[in-house]
Amino acid sequence: MSNWRVPVHYVDTSLVFSEASEEEVNSQASYVCSLSCKAFDIIRGHFPLQSLQGQLTPVCLERLGVFAQILSSAPIGVLKQPDASLSYPPVVPTKVELYVLNACTMEALVFLVVMGQSYQANLRLELWGTRWLCTLLDLG
Repeated sequence: MSNWRVPVHYVDTSLVFSEASEEEVNSQASYVCSLSCKAFDIIRGHFPLQSLQGQLTPVCLERLGVFAQILSSAPIGVLKQPDASLSYPPVVPTKVELYVLNACTMEALVFLVVMGQSYQANLRLELWGTRWLCTLLDLG
C-alpha cells in the first residue's frame, strides 16, 4: 500500500491559499491523517499520550488523556488474543477533507476505519510561528 493515497477534498473558504500546490495539500492531508491515527492509537492504549506532545496544545493533549482514561475499561479497536495479550489492528484513513478558514486556521475531517468500524476525527489546526498545532481534536 506504499503508493496508495487517501482521497483528499480541499476547500479554501477565504481563498487565502487558492494557489496551493498538490504537494502542499497532500502534505497537510498526511499530517492530519498521522495525528488522527496516533490519537486513535492513544485512546485504545497502544501508544502513550506523550507521543503527541508538541503537536497538540497542552489543553487538547490533556483532554485526549481524559478520553483515553474513560475508554480504558472497554478499549475500542482492540483484539484480545487467546494468551490474554492484546492486538491492535491498523487504523486506516479512507478520506480527508481540509478546510482553510484563514491564513492561520485550518479544519480537517478524517474518516477512519478500524476492524471494519467507521470513525471520524475532526481537527482544528492553527499556525503557531512556523508550524501547525492542533488546538481541537474530536474523535468519534
